[in-house]
Amino acid sequence: MRAAAFVLSVLSVSTFVAAAAAEKKQHVQAESLASVSAIKPGEPFKVGVRFKIDPEWHIYWINPGESGEATTVQWTFPEGYKVGALEYPVPVNFPQPGDVKGYGYLGEVMLMATVTPPTDVAAGTEVPFSAKAKWLVCSDVCIPGKASFDGKLTVGSSATPANAELFKQWNNRLPVWDFKSIKNVIAGTGMSQKPDGTIELTTKWATQVPPKVEWFVGTPSDVLLKDEKSSTDGSTSKFTFTPVPVPDQIVRVPVVVAYTDASGRRQGVEFSFKLGKNEAVPKGQAAATN
Repeated sequence: MRAAAFVLSVLSVSTFVAAAAAEKKQHVQAESLASVSAIKPGEPFKVGVRFKIDPEWHIYWINPGESGEATTVQWTFPEGYKVGALEYPVPVNFPQPGDVKGYGYLGEVMLMATVTPPTDVAAGTEVPFSAKAKWLVCSDVCIPGKASFDGKLTVGSSATPANAELFKQWNNRLPVWDFKSIKNVIAGTGMSQKPDGTIELTTKWATQVPPKVEWFVGTPSDVLLKDEKSSTDGSTSKFTFTPVPVPDQIVRVPVVVAYTDASGRRQGVEFSFKLGKNEAVPKGQAAATN
């Protein structure tokens, strides 16, 4: 069978390497892109890996659910370039064989990161970089996949945009951290832990409760969520669960609350909390002040 084709779409990129088993169709096409074709010193830009997924197949979010493996991308830039955390768009729920819960992406997704170049890099400098992507694509069976990309960008006196519409599209699908920008939708979030270890997450809606609210909790791969329950009482939505096992070391757990806004568009908001045996879990946080 023919292996999936991987395309590197950053302008001025010279080579790429796609690691895949030649005898298997991988069901995913991956391409690496940048939001600029020329870098301005000190001005952040974005890089991304875009995944096109065959119908009836899926790849996974940072927490894949009850089975699966997180999709990851690692970028390498020269010393002095700061690469931010991997940015995951709002995931979806999907069914898996045996009623196993899965969280991730269908059809297409782009995972991104923000890169900040140094302020003293000279115009005309060629900036080499690389990206390594790994994923698990599943339907009735699962197939691991990976791809590596090598490319170059050029430093200019000003930034030259590239792939603008695509980056705008996927930036709009990222969960929001700045709650002030959606204060007319969400008044705040919080968390608390009960004596029996149950964790309760809350979202207080500023006006009316959206018609569909979903919770995604990014616990480490070896921590399962037991006894999950979601409910809405008045203007507050709640999600309770028991993490099993509780990590020995403190980890920061991201939470994405997905909802449908008044226009029918799917949105998400993100906050986080600390989880671990060696530190008391905070009683909550006022997300509206973030």
